[in-house]
Amino acid sequence: MDMNVLLSKNWYEHFTDVVPKEKLTVIPNATDTSMFINSNKIPQYSNRINILFVGSIGRRKGLVDLAYASKNLINEGIHNFFIDIIGSEEKLGEFSIIKKIFKSLNLQENTKFYGAIYNSQKIEFFNNADIFVLPSHNESFGISNLEAMASGLSIISTKVGAIPEYLVHGENGFLICPGN
Repeated sequence: MDMNVLLSKNWYEHFTDVVPKEKLTVIPNATDTSMFINSNKIPQYSNRINILFVGSIGRRKGLVDLAYASKNLINEGIHNFFIDIIGSEEKLGEFSIIKKIFKSLNLQENTKFYGAIYNSQKIEFFNNADIFVLPSHNESFGISNLEAMASGLSIISTKVGAIPEYLVHGENGFLICPGN
C-alpha cells in the first residue's frame, strides 16, 4: 500500500504507532454547501425551538443522553422545544430501545423519530432547525456537523474523534463531554 488516507489529525496520531508517517495523509471530509439554502440562518423567532439530530440511531450516538437532557429541560419548566431525530438503526433492536426510552420519559410531545432520510428531504430538516445536536460517545468525523454548519445552525456536539478539529467551543458551536 502506497498511502493511507485518514479523516483527521486525531486518527493520524492513532495510526503513527503502527504505520510509518510517510505512508499517512489526512484528507478531511467535506460537504456540498450549495445544497443548503439557509447558509445565513435567520432565527425563526417562533415560540418553539426546533432541534435536530441526524445520525445512526443507537446508544453510541448519545441519544439516551439526549433523552435525559430533554427530560431535565421539561423538569425545569422548559417545554417549548421539539426534537426531530433522523437516522437508521445502528444495531439491530436499538431503534426500538431508544424510542422506548424517550417514551418512558414522556417525551412524545417533544420528539419525533424518522427513519433514514436523504437528499433534499434531509436538507429541509436542516433548514427548518434552530439547533443541531450530535451528542456522540464515539465518532470518527461527524459529517452531520458539517451539514449543520452549512445550514447556519447552532451546534452542540461532543469532544470526540475529529469534532474538536473543526468545531471550536464558543466560536462555531459548543463542545460538551460525552454523557453530559
